[in-house]
Amino acid sequence: MNRSELADILYREGIRPYSYSLNGGRQDDTHVIDRRPEGWVVYYSERGEESSHHHFATEDEACRHLLEILRSSPFNFFQLVAGPLQPEAADAAFHTFLAGNGLSPDDFGPEDLMIDHIPIRPYPQDRRYFIRATRLPDRLRDKPRNMLRATVGRVGIGSGVAGVVVSFPDGQEVEALVPRDSAIEMNLEVGDDLIVMIRPTDVLVLKTDGYGESVESPPGDLA
Repeated sequence: MNRSELADILYREGIRPYSYSLNGGRQDDTHVIDRRPEGWVVYYSERGEESSHHHFATEDEACRHLLEILRSSPFNFFQLVAGPLQPEAADAAFHTFLAGNGLSPDDFGPEDLMIDHIPIRPYPQDRRYFIRATRLPDRLRDKPRNMLRATVGRVGIGSGVAGVVVSFPDGQEVEALVPRDSAIEMNLEVGDDLIVMIRPTDVLVLKTDGYGESVESPPGDLA
């Protein structure tokens, strides 16, 4: 398994996008996979700090470990749709969300809804409503961090790396350097659909069909 395949699985299973990062970083309350000089690492990130490091020799091992962690929490399969608010306000916000999006409580079974209360303030505690992500229309699902929809514009495979020109729907292009073996494994060809993670220092290219229209096009100028 590689990060491209993992990204596809996570979206298809409705894993909460803000619970993970596939390209490093130190986001709050996030399980992260990263490739470092010493190999692959999976860790937990909170308040800019890393903890619970697990090191792996291969991308496959790291991806499988991260997937196991994310699947282990039922909470990760649900998306927040209303709250946290005081109970009456949360109830109203939940029904407004449903009505505003052409949905009904009858569209969901007991296993698709989750309500909890958090002690932000003294009693009564604030209430939150969650819906299982895979039961929501694709247009309402949370978008993964920094992931953009694109296609392969051009590919040039060298002796050590491959240069991939990534084309976005608005005509903008960026060039990514991909390890030669990875480019061959993904069998990149002009016109292939991609998911692209853009960071200040690099571009991660994922070849996957899993995201479809749920991934946003790039907002504004990338230059």
